[in-house]
Amino acid sequence: MVTAYKELLISAFNAEFDTIRRQMRASTTSTAREKLIKLREQLERLSETVRCTITAEYFNLKLKELQVWAEELARREEEKERKKAYQQKLREQNKLNGEDIDIEEVEDQLEFTKNELAAARRQALELAGLANRDLDKEIAKLEKQIAASEEKLQRATSEAQRTRAGFIYVISNIGSFGEGVVKIGMTRRLEPMDRVTELGDASVPFRFDVHTLAFVEDAPAIEKKLHVHFNDRRVNKENYRKEFFRASPQEVQEVLEAMGAQSDWYIEVEAREYRETLSILAARDTAPSVSAKFPEVI
Repeated sequence: MVTAYKELLISAFNAEFDTIRRQMRASTTSTAREKLIKLREQLERLSETVRCTITAEYFNLKLKELQVWAEELARREEEKERKKAYQQKLREQNKLNGEDIDIEEVEDQLEFTKNELAAARRQALELAGLANRDLDKEIAKLEKQIAASEEKLQRATSEAQRTRAGFIYVISNIGSFGEGVVKIGMTRRLEPMDRVTELGDASVPFRFDVHTLAFVEDAPAIEKKLHVHFNDRRVNKENYRKEFFRASPQEVQEVLEAMGAQSDWYIEVEAREYRETLSILAARDTAPSVSAKFPEVI
């Protein structure tokens, strides 16, 4: 009976502790501590007849665990407030003549249109007659789109020269580029993860993993300094718009922190899609082969 009470007491205490922890907020830490103290008293009164108690050592460990969670909640709340401040600053500086212009989005659209134009021109060289005239119209349309995008990009770039704050991102994609390759870029988007998600949509087989998203007051200058520092390690030495470098996250972290930029870093990455793909391939390789022989009569 005593053994059963012990198991019941500790199970009830742990279950209620989990509930208290889940309900705790950064502003209710003291209330959570009081709830835990009262919980111990209530459970020990119920177990008084068999003299079962929760030891001071175990209870103090639970109080310590609660404090660790409280500190984490406070950190998250502080991060949330910082994020709001970052977004407000970016929202104010990204306004351009009453509209929000995303430089990265304009650049991507411009590059895509130029690629379409190059393909159309190659096709025009192979065609003649009516089809070629139709293609000439398409080429004229693409050229007009490029001119409009370049004008929009010029206006956005001109505005961006006066509005410098933004996020420096350091991301990697070991499934697509292997170990030891990172992309170092910047974005002025209110949600910098939108840019990371966009980069990993269709152009690469796996999503990118984030090592850091550092908010800085002069993002273009910091980005340029990082690119200059790792210039001899560029993966693509011909096209400088391809911001991939053969460097480890730790190396970039050291250089970025030396510039005074502070942010959270995640050195080890999940690479979930890539690792799951490897697991699937490994399972296929080890799966027993299925016999293709069938009986003559079924």
